[in-house]
Amino acid sequence: KLNFHLLLPLGHKDISKINRTAHKYGLLSIADIKLNDIGNTNKTTTERLWQLGFDAVIVNPIMGLGSYR
Repeated sequence: KLNFHLLLPLGHKDISKINRTAHKYGLLSIADIKLNDIGNTNKTTTERLWQLGFDAVIVNPIMGLGSYR
Protein backbone atom coordinates (compact mmCIF):
# COMPACT_ATOMS: atom_id res chain seq x y z
CA LYS A 1 0.00 0.00 0.00
CA LEU A 2 1.60 3.20 -1.16
CA ASN A 3 0.48 6.38 0.57
CA PHE A 4 -0.12 9.52 -1.46
CA HIS A 5 2.80 11.41 0.09
CA LEU A 6 5.18 8.63 -1.02
CA LEU A 7 3.93 8.80 -4.61
CA LEU A 8 4.21 12.58 -5.02
CA PRO A 9 7.99 12.82 -5.57
CA LEU A 10 8.08 9.82 -7.94
CA GLY A 11 7.70 9.80 -11.71
CA HIS A 12 5.62 7.44 -13.83
CA LYS A 13 8.57 5.14 -14.50
CA ASP A 14 9.40 4.78 -10.80
CA ILE A 15 5.81 4.08 -9.80
CA SER A 16 5.37 1.54 -12.60
CA LYS A 17 8.62 -0.17 -11.58
CA ILE A 18 7.48 -0.45 -7.95
CA ASN A 19 4.18 -1.97 -9.08
CA ARG A 20 5.86 -4.43 -11.46
CA THR A 21 8.18 -5.52 -8.64
CA ALA A 22 5.23 -6.02 -6.28
CA HIS A 23 3.44 -8.11 -8.92
CA LYS A 24 6.60 -10.14 -9.54
CA TYR A 25 6.39 -11.28 -5.91
CA GLY A 26 2.65 -11.96 -6.10
CA LEU A 27 1.68 -8.83 -4.18
CA LEU A 28 -1.17 -6.46 -4.87
CA SER A 29 -0.39 -2.78 -5.27
CA ILE A 30 -2.81 -0.36 -3.62
CA ALA A 31 -2.80 3.41 -4.12
CA ASP A 32 -3.74 4.90 -0.75
CA ILE A 33 -4.79 8.34 -1.95
CA LYS A 34 -8.21 8.54 -0.28
CA LEU A 35 -9.77 9.65 -3.55
CA ASN A 36 -12.61 12.09 -2.94
CA ASP A 37 -13.66 14.22 -5.89
CA ILE A 38 -16.35 14.57 -8.55
CA GLY A 39 -17.11 11.67 -10.87
CA ASN A 40 -15.07 12.80 -13.89
CA THR A 41 -11.99 13.48 -11.77
CA ASN A 42 -12.34 10.14 -9.99
CA LYS A 43 -12.64 8.35 -13.33
CA THR A 44 -9.57 10.05 -14.81
CA THR A 45 -7.53 9.48 -11.65
CA THR A 46 -8.37 5.78 -11.40
CA GLU A 47 -7.67 5.25 -15.11
CA ARG A 48 -4.19 6.73 -14.65
CA LEU A 49 -3.60 4.61 -11.54
CA TRP A 50 -4.52 1.42 -13.46
CA GLN A 51 -2.13 2.47 -16.25
CA LEU A 52 0.61 2.76 -13.62
CA GLY A 53 -0.07 -0.81 -12.52
CA PHE A 54 -2.11 -0.35 -9.35
CA ASP A 55 -4.59 -3.10 -8.54
CA ALA A 56 -6.78 -1.03 -6.22
CA VAL A 57 -7.28 2.46 -4.88
CA ILE A 58 -8.46 3.58 -1.46
CA VAL A 59 -11.34 6.03 -1.76
CA ASN A 60 -13.39 8.14 0.60
CA PRO A 61 -16.94 6.73 0.50
CA ILE A 62 -18.56 10.06 1.41
CA MET A 63 -19.03 10.88 -2.30
CA GLY A 64 -21.28 7.86 -2.86
CA LEU A 65 -20.85 4.82 -5.07
CA GLY A 66 -21.92 6.64 -8.24
CA SER A 67 -18.84 8.87 -8.10
CA TYR A 68 -16.52 5.88 -8.40
CA ARG A 69 -18.09 3.86 -11.20
